[in-house]
Amino acid sequence: LTLCDFLKPKQFDLVTCLDMIEHQTKQKGHELIRVIEVLCRGRIIFFTPLGEMLVGDNGKTYQDHLSGWLPKDFLELGYSCLVLPNFHPNFDSEGFWVNSTGAFYAVRDFVRKVEPVFIEHTLDLLDNWYWLLP
Repeated sequence: LTLCDFLKPKQFDLVTCLDMIEHQTKQKGHELIRVIEVLCRGRIIFFTPLGEMLVGDNGKTYQDHLSGWLPKDFLELGYSCLVLPNFHPNFDSEGFWVNSTGAFYAVRDFVRKVEPVFIEHTLDLLDNWYWLLP
């Protein structure tokens, strides 16, 4: 059974899938995208780490990352992507910032074109962010 067995097609105006798709295998993740696209008539928003962050790293059944995703995975499906290359800061044992691992939003709108928005900010985690359009 899938969500489509319980819900009508194009039933939702907005579907968000935040920090979840990386907990599925790549195949199951693509199935999830297809199901959400059937259910949504408006906007879909995914948020996931950039690449294979912590894939198979911690041994906790429900927290394991089973796949890594890149903007190109979503661009090929017609999504626009907002890439945040510094989103996940990594610190050493003394608490000093060493480097960052990125994350990104993938957005698809079935009603209107996604228009990139640029915002003034003072947060380091938003430094160097950029949009990729399909």
